[in-house]
Amino acid sequence: MNTTKKKNIILVPVDFSEASGIAVECAVELAKVFGSEIIMLNIFENVPVDEASRKQLQSQFIYRDILKTLEKDAERITQSQKVKTGFLIKEGTIFDHIGKAAEEVGANLMVMGTHGIKGVQHITGSYAARVIHNTPVPVIVVQKKSNYQPIKNITVYLDLTKDSEALENWASHYSKVFKANVHLVVSEEMREMVKMNTEHSLIKMEKIFKEHNINYTVKSFSSERGEFIKNLLQHAAETRSDLIMIEQKLDIDKYIIGKDEQDIMFNSHQIPVFIVNPSTNPSVTWA
Repeated sequence: MNTTKKKNIILVPVDFSEASGIAVECAVELAKVFGSEIIMLNIFENVPVDEASRKQLQSQFIYRDILKTLEKDAERITQSQKVKTGFLIKEGTIFDHIGKAAEEVGANLMVMGTHGIKGVQHITGSYAARVIHNTPVPVIVVQKKSNYQPIKNITVYLDLTKDSEALENWASHYSKVFKANVHLVVSEEMREMVKMNTEHSLIKMEKIFKEHNINYTVKSFSSERGEFIKNLLQHAAETRSDLIMIEQKLDIDKYIIGKDEQDIMFNSHQIPVFIVNPSTNPSVTWA
């Protein structure tokens, strides 16, 4: 587990789209709670051209415009929201630079907007999954119609087929910080199989919640009929959850975002989704 203490910084990739604007708004509200600094990150990539001089000139104009916009936005947020805000510009691809930028600035959380617009500057679909795969910190994904609300209810997808210590820690941490109710969702079949196993993640998580007087519920849905994720998302909507919390899967020694996780990330209710990197721990990463 990573034991390097991070700074109290939230990284926000921005491409000046509606979705990234929502991500900035979400980051501002979280920064107020955690006393964080925000770093807005823009990564631009030039379309290949034949003439080297033309490409260089194009790059200079793009950089100048991005710099002016970020300077203005950072000053506005710092003054109006009383949240220290800075920015960082990189030229290249989002896959190469977002993870590196998170390490460079010492971030302990990233808030990322995603949407359906295709193009070099836009984060969408499998692109978002690849970005998260290359990012060493937890990520909150918001969509362009996500509406940040103070976190009062959190839906947590607990996969009973694996150890979920990191998810347990983050769910407990956020529920205590925000005094939020937690709604655990598990597989009905797996819940029956592990009912008598006191070392299993569900039993351990319930014990933690009881010890810290955290209000929680447990809901199980069948995973055999192919509608588990649909039912989970509907339950999140019915409980008025302001955040859905899931954990990255471990596949051949690498953390990945599978199809189920992507379906949750891009849910039609547009509920923000907190994606836990299993190598992180809130007691270490938050000052």
